[in-house]
Amino acid sequence: MASARLPIQISQPQEGVAGAVVEESLRLLDGRQPVGAGVGLPAPVDPLHRLGLERTVLAHWDLQRLQDVMEARLDCPVLLENDARSMAVGEVREPLESLVAVKVSTGVGSGIIVRGALVRGAHGAAGDIGHVRIPEAAGRRCRCGRDGCLAAAASGRALLAEPDLAGYGTLRRLVDACGSDPAVRSAVTEAGRVLGRALAATVGTLNPGRIAVGGLVGVLPDFLAACRQQILDDAFEPSLVDLEVVSADSRTATAVGLCKLVEESLYAPERVEQLLAQRAG
Repeated sequence: MASARLPIQISQPQEGVAGAVVEESLRLLDGRQPVGAGVGLPAPVDPLHRLGLERTVLAHWDLQRLQDVMEARLDCPVLLENDARSMAVGEVREPLESLVAVKVSTGVGSGIIVRGALVRGAHGAAGDIGHVRIPEAAGRRCRCGRDGCLAAAASGRALLAEPDLAGYGTLRRLVDACGSDPAVRSAVTEAGRVLGRALAATVGTLNPGRIAVGGLVGVLPDFLAACRQQILDDAFEPSLVDLEVVSADSRTATAVGLCKLVEESLYAPERVEQLLAQRAG
C-alpha cells in the first residue's frame, strides 16, 4: 500500500534509529491504525529476549525496550525477528517448500524453511551461519571477537577489510565498483566461493529445493555464480537434484516475510482463544 526506504546507521543509539523508523511508519500509515508491526534485525532474536547480543552488531541495543517503545508509539503489538529469517519467509512460493535464504551484506546470516515452516531453533539462533568457523578464515578476526568465522571471509565487512579495497570506505561504494574494478570483482568472486563451500554442508544436511541469496553483496552476479558453482562442486549429488541457487528478492522479501509473521502471530490459535476468553469474561 505504501513504502519508503530510509538510510540508517545500525551502529547509532537505539532511540534515534527506532524513532526515525516509527516517524516514517506513522507518516505512511496516514492516520490508519495498524493491527501489528514487524521489525527485522541483523542479529539472533530470541522470542523471550533472553539471548545476549553482546557479540553482535546490536550489542548496544535493548530489544525489550525497543519492543515496548515501538508498541507504545504505534499502539499495536510489535514482532521482532531476525532479518534473514524474515527474508526466508518472504521467499516462500509453495506451502510445503523447503528453502534456505542467505543474506550477505555487512555480515552473513540465513533463514531456514522446512516444508513451509520457519526454523528458529531453541534460542532464536538457527541459521546464524556467519559464525561457523572455516579454514579459509583462519587468522581473520570476526566482529564477534573470535577468529576464523565465515563472516570474516565472506561478508561485506570482510571485503572492506581487504587492504586493496579499504579505500572504498563504504560497502555501497565497493559494491557499485564490482563491474569496473577487477580487484573488487576478484575479491567478491572468492567470497562467493567461500560461502558456497559452507552452504554445501547446509545442502547436504537439509536438502532444500532452493537457496535464495540476497543482501548487497549476495545479489552481485559474480558472487552468486561463484557460490552456486562451489555448491555444485562440493555437495553430494542426491542433495543437488532440482536444487536452485538464485538471487533473492531483496527489496521486498524481508518486508513480505515480516507481514506474514505478524499475521501468524496475531491470529495464532492460542492468541485467538485468549481474546475470546477475555471477551467472555
